[in-house]
Amino acid sequence: MSTLYEALSAAVESASGIGLRATLATLDGDRLVLPPTYADVGHNTTAPREDGSVERVSIDSPASFANRVEEQLRLADFGLV
Repeated sequence: MSTLYEALSAAVESASGIGLRATLATLDGDRLVLPPTYADVGHNTTAPREDGSVERVSIDSPASFANRVEEQLRLADFGLV
């Protein structure tokens, strides 16, 4: 299994984009993650089930996450510039 660094290094050699799917956890190990609340929709979730739970909750917008990943890739200096 490769490291994230190795995977990203290989990807930027031959690809113009990177898809990322991650399972996130809090730093203290607590499973409670509070999602952002948006003024017009509340929490960005899938439709509620009969019991009131939901399958997925967005904890970040794709654009915001991409901006942070882009900054970290820039700081990593893969020698692409």
